Amino acid sequence: MKRIKSCILVIIIMTNTILCTSCWNYREINDLSVIFGLGIDKKHDIYEFTGKVLLTANEENKGNNLSQTFISSKGTTIFDAIRNLILQDGKRVYFGHLSFIVISEDIAKEDINEVLDFFMRDDETREDMWIFIAPEPYTSKEILEIGLDHQELATYVNDTIENVRYIGKLYPIKLYEFIDISNSKGKNGVIPLISIKKTLFGDSAYTEGNAVFQGNQMVGKIDGNESKTLSIILNKQNGGILPVKYNDDEEISKVSLEINKTKTKLAPKYYDDNITIEISTQTTAVLAEIMNNNVNVFNEEGRKKLIESTENIIETNIKDLVSKAQNKLKSDIFGFGQLIKTDNPSLWKQIEDDWSNIFQDINIKVNSVVKISGSALYKKIIK
Repeated sequence: MKRIKSCILVIIIMTNTILCTSCWNYREINDLSVIFGLGIDKKHDIYEFTGKVLLTANEENKGNNLSQTFISSKGTTIFDAIRNLILQDGKRVYFGHLSFIVISEDIAKEDINEVLDFFMRDDETREDMWIFIAPEPYTSKEILEIGLDHQELATYVNDTIENVRYIGKLYPIKLYEFIDISNSKGKNGVIPLISIKKTLFGDSAYTEGNAVFQGNQMVGKIDGNESKTLSIILNKQNGGILPVKYNDDEEISKVSLEINKTKTKLAPKYYDDNITIEISTQTTAVLAEIMNNNVNVFNEEGRKKLIESTENIIETNIKDLVSKAQNKLKSDIFGFGQLIKTDNPSLWKQIEDDWSNIFQDINIKVNSVVKISGSALYKKIIK
């Protein structure tokens, strides 16, 4: 009996070895258009696609080096526009290397999830791709087509996101992160803005600030400094420069602090029928620049004034951004609702359906603590 079982096992192994000799879905790269950047616009209810693709070596393009070009198409739906790309070069588009999408502001204001739905469902696309909004008057096509001569857009996107901690003036987000937020109650999403700026080398991509959403619709924007404050509230600020300008008796002091780390804690409090969110921040920074040599920020009195001024600036920035989100944008981009849901589930069940209105009336208390840990490499004032 054991010998029979052994023979059957050997036959199965040999059969699988013969039959399973290659990938079932293997495709030659020459049969595909490998796309790694995509812009999406909409005109008269028709979607317009602009894609940046790699060209493999062929009879016209001999050699081992890959070149790049643009392809474009139109369609009544996203999938229709994608398949119409075949009409340009006869190849299917491969999205496995697509690293970012740029979406026009008019689409974002209408319903951005109509565009993102395909990329979440398709089995080739990556859920961790970065998404951007092209603010008016720019189109996604204009932004995608810049930079072939002196700046590769994909490189710019990757480098900017990798180094965003050094400036903090945008809050980057991936496709799956935004979808998760838009599908939940108690928090709204933001997407970074990407536009065009003139430089000495020509037009260049420029990323600063964020588009603010309420559900799946864009309702406004925040600038770079407000995006930095948003990162602080969300406990995502791990660097950046904080310029501090304050009056010291008759002197106006300008100091730059380089942030090492900011830790933020959010705590909901309930007083009668009112909800208060207590925001506490602890910031560690180094003294990176002193622009007024008549002010001594190294003695006890000078350091105290600098710390107090810095704490006031952080607290004011937080209060101003929350007020803008409540009164102008009417969007809970901080996740206060999710905080209440976790802290007090029974209360959340009562208010979740009306949270967008309740959010506009909640109170906040802000307390910021700043610690200056040093003064970089130079510990004197230049006279």
